[in-house]
Amino acid sequence: ISDEKTAETNVEAFWRFNAATLGLEYFPPPAATIAGTIEFLLKQSAKTPMTVVLDEFQNAETVEPALVTDLSVLWDKYRKDTQLLLVLTVSDGAGRSMTDDRFSPLCARACGELTLRPFSTGVIKTILTEHYPTRKPDDLLTLFAVTGGIPQYIKVLTEAGCTSARRMIRSVAQPRSYFQREAETLLKTAFKSDCQVYFELLQRIAEGKSRRSGLVSYFRGQSIDGHLFRLEKHFRLIERERPLGASKTTDYRRRLTDTHLAFWFRFLYPYQALIEQGATERLEEQILKTLPEHTGHHVLTTWSRTKLAETGPYTEIGPWWDKTGENDIDSVAVNTFGKKILFAEVKPQKSGINLTALQLKSAFFLQRNKALRTSLSGLQRRRPLMPPDC
Repeated sequence: ISDEKTAETNVEAFWRFNAATLGLEYFPPPAATIAGTIEFLLKQSAKTPMTVVLDEFQNAETVEPALVTDLSVLWDKYRKDTQLLLVLTVSDGAGRSMTDDRFSPLCARACGELTLRPFSTGVIKTILTEHYPTRKPDDLLTLFAVTGGIPQYIKVLTEAGCTSARRMIRSVAQPRSYFQREAETLLKTAFKSDCQVYFELLQRIAEGKSRRSGLVSYFRGQSIDGHLFRLEKHFRLIERERPLGASKTTDYRRRLTDTHLAFWFRFLYPYQALIEQGATERLEEQILKTLPEHTGHHVLTTWSRTKLAETGPYTEIGPWWDKTGENDIDSVAVNTFGKKILFAEVKPQKSGINLTALQLKSAFFLQRNKALRTSLSGLQRRRPLMPPDC
């Protein structure tokens, strides 16, 4: 469903491509509305089993506002007789609004739900290595930062030959780059209203303003608690990062859950003026200047924890810090069933890792996490290992 076309034009395009499959290539579209076309297909499928996929279904609210309500009525009317498998693909936030919101006409009508995930770290690494055998760790982290592991985003860069960090940044800095408006379009579709507040919050969090006290100053008394709640619970674009083992503490940091959006809000969204001016080289140099700090901390820790979750037998993975702020560990991975625990320093250079300090901080961790210490009784200490780079 294209939001750049009317409902009638969407139907005409659908019919042009699919009428032959139904054996009706010489017949005009059965209706001028999407709802009318779906009703026709529901009737047809009573005789012949059929699968219909409506992609970008969230655009229905713009193209044919009554479609969601009409679809619920049609489904209740024909579902006992139809043999139609109707698949609706929607963006994550919009999907929950349509199926989970108790006020939505489609609430409780979905028979199943499948959430598409980004590529795993292993797949991302394999794809880049196939396209760029001499790639460096920085190239891999930049690909992960720019794309978030989304297949289409990786395809756009690799097919254009943008496989080194510099070429990737040069590509996304172009005024007509695929990445300039993609995130904005998706988010505006999901947010619908209060886009300015949501965008401002996401930009500040991407910049490192992780606590509420550091965010409220930008809104001059305007309440942001509702927006923060929806960003976390409804849209799942941010999460609260707490010290591992301290789930009830109020000492937490907020972070974006998606590295692609974190990159966009950190490096592209704030520089729209440069993009509109076509100042590609200035923007490219600005991004390359500050990118190492971003990939060396946020992206690298996200990559390492994701990799641990994919490859290790761990029940919990997260950072840890104490109230003093003097002791912090980048990643702690716990396997309570196997009575194992991994403490990891995650740094862009091995020279930045101090294993002696890590051992001291791990001792502090065990002292202050009685519940974990009890569940891991019998823990055997082993020699610290220096893991390979990503």
